[in-house]
Amino acid sequence: MSGQLISEVLEKDATGEIAHIYAEIRRLWGVPNVTTIVRHVASVPGVLEWYWSIIRPANACGDFQESALGMVDTLATEPLQPLPELALRAMGVDVSAKAQIQDVYGAYDRNNRPNLLFVSVLQRLLRGAAGKREYEPQRTNWAPPETARPLVRMVQADEMTPETLALAQAVGSWGFPEGSAFLPGVYRHLANWPAYLAHVGALMWPYLETGEIQRASTSIVAAADAVADELVSRLPSAPEGLPAPTPEQAAEMSALLSTMTQKIPEMIVICKLLGDALPGEEKGT
Repeated sequence: MSGQLISEVLEKDATGEIAHIYAEIRRLWGVPNVTTIVRHVASVPGVLEWYWSIIRPANACGDFQESALGMVDTLATEPLQPLPELALRAMGVDVSAKAQIQDVYGAYDRNNRPNLLFVSVLQRLLRGAAGKREYEPQRTNWAPPETARPLVRMVQADEMTPETLALAQAVGSWGFPEGSAFLPGVYRHLANWPAYLAHVGALMWPYLETGEIQRASTSIVAAADAVADELVSRLPSAPEGLPAPTPEQAAEMSALLSTMTQKIPEMIVICKLLGDALPGEEKGT
């Protein structure tokens, strides 16, 4: 699949209030980076600032994160066969690289549930869900989790070989509207090891073709809907001076957000499958 990659403000390019919000998300979610959907929302003028002003109180007290991490999912699919250590070595993945890959899967496993709630709540606010005067926290004395250690760098699209980019974009964009493309952060990290990324693409392709990944993620989608409905009913309005997105902005974002409510659960399943398939401790040769 080819198409125009969705717009985003990369962390290295963020300035001013966007950079401040990125830093708050990293701190409050305990994650080493913000993900593609957050970076995309930041690219729509004024929207991330407006949205964060509404959900920040729920993040500051931990209600948002704990609700997201408590969303139960049942992975209704068989695990992958464990990958032999020798196969990893043949793909250019040594012990250090394997640990980096494990960190990627672990970080995105933690990050994707808050990301799914981030999308689900934004959808409802864009449809005009009313806000209350102020937010009433359900938690006290909450502290943010320790931030995970930094991940291996993301390989950007223009740094990948055409073949690697085509594969990552095809697998990442599965289910996206014609003419648009999505390059998930997970695959950008894995592109540091092109042979391993090719292995990932080959493994996931039949799961995506048959729809098994989507079927396996239906429970997390339902859980996110329920949590988002409850949370939105308690969120405050944005402060004066932060206007809501225009109807044109809301319409432009709605199709992508709808797709992301399927894509993020898909990535939760994929990261779980791939992480569990990595070999364990060295067993010798």
